[in-house]
Amino acid sequence: MRKFKLFSYLLIAGMLFSNANMYAMEGQNPNLGNEENRHDGRDIVVFADLTVDETFKKLFENKDVSMAFLRKILEEDLRELNCDIVDLEPIRTKSTDDTYSLDGHHSRRSTDFDVYWRCKCKSIDALLPEADRVFYIDVEMQNDCQEFYIERVGYYASKIISQQTPTYGAPYDGVAPVFVLSFLNFVYDDSLGTIFDTSICFKSRTDPNVTVPFRSNGQAKMTFIQIPKFESRFPTQAVDIVEYLSLIMKLSKTNIGPDSKKICIGRDKLENNSFDANICNSIIDTLVDFAKTEAYRSAVEQDSIYHANLTKFYNQGKQEGAMIEGKKRTVAELENYHKLGVLDNAVPMLIEQNSNNPEILALIDETVKRIKSHSTK
Repeated sequence: MRKFKLFSYLLIAGMLFSNANMYAMEGQNPNLGNEENRHDGRDIVVFADLTVDETFKKLFENKDVSMAFLRKILEEDLRELNCDIVDLEPIRTKSTDDTYSLDGHHSRRSTDFDVYWRCKCKSIDALLPEADRVFYIDVEMQNDCQEFYIERVGYYASKIISQQTPTYGAPYDGVAPVFVLSFLNFVYDDSLGTIFDTSICFKSRTDPNVTVPFRSNGQAKMTFIQIPKFESRFPTQAVDIVEYLSLIMKLSKTNIGPDSKKICIGRDKLENNSFDANICNSIIDTLVDFAKTEAYRSAVEQDSIYHANLTKFYNQGKQEGAMIEGKKRTVAELENYHKLGVLDNAVPMLIEQNSNNPEILALIDETVKRIKSHSTK
């Protein structure tokens, strides 16, 4: 009888333990998991975060992936120019040039492009061999919402144009079209949808509806891809490679696994038949392989340091800006109180309000002395 009771207790305990494990597993995200325990090479894919600079550059070093992406994102431009991309030649990504500001100040400013290609195109019409041409293309990944990022992209485009005429007196007729393509990991403008462009064009003053491109070859065009605006839940729902890459980048905010900056997701969520399966597999393999390297671990560390410093400097800038505005406001208030004839009564109030701010207190004292010295003259 005792043996039977002992067996019953053990059986009940085993069932409770099994149920507890089952409920614990049900509470987990099925797409996430420990790389060593759950990744078997088939069901769970663990890959590098594509929003990390080095991962982004690593993927776009793959010519096949880049050509597939460029053919899609520039589909309308290539159709208008009657040509197709046949080869990509990488260009060194960092350029340091002597520059002069408008006031004549000299500096050496470097421009660091993420992915920079010299793109060779071939005419798709044998009767139009002049359609053979060269493009210069810069592909950027921008994680942080910077106030003047669009202006920076314009600077990149102008830099690429100017590099094509490095010598004084060089003709301009050979300047090739320039495209700057930017993935934005933030929404710049909600009304502009997933992808928007800007380029130089002429606009009639008499009829605002009439616009003419600056040059028929699209001399300088900037394209922006707003990653958060893509609404599909998983990359498998992507209709083309542009949306596919954007959705993989979007996963960086939703599917980060226990191993920092590595993304875990079911392979079935990544496999896609909407475009070339070989390209799709090449993307997956590149991201999976790079996630295993020391170079990726180092890149993640540097990326974290960079963004921490960026946040620090941004907050410092906000504080400094607030201090400057606070000083301007204090001086304006003191001058206004003086005009109203209540300066002496207002000063104690301002001192009390800013008792914990030595800089403002010193400014109050300095400004009051200045106002009173001017009034006695």
